[in-house]
Order: sequence, then C-alpha cells, then structure tokens
Amino acid sequence: MSCAFAIQRSAFAAYAAGLRASANALNNNANNNPRIDGWAGV
Repeated sequence: MSCAFAIQRSAFAAYAAGLRASANALNNNANNNPRIDGWAGV
C-alpha cells in the first residue's frame, strides 16, 4: 500500500510540475507579447 502511495504521489508531483511549467510558459508568452489584450490576466 505504501509503495502504491509513493508512486501515486510522485506521479502527482510530476503532474503539478507540468502545470507550473505550462503556466510559466503562458506567462512568459504574455510578457513577450503585451499586445495580446487580457492574456496576462489569465
């Protein structure tokens, strides 16, 4: 049980890291392209 939990936890950590990477990419894109109205507010 503890082994399965560890695998699940690491998978969730990787998923969360992927979300942060995607958010950072969107923020960087918005900063590089300020002409896109409202994009930085997402």
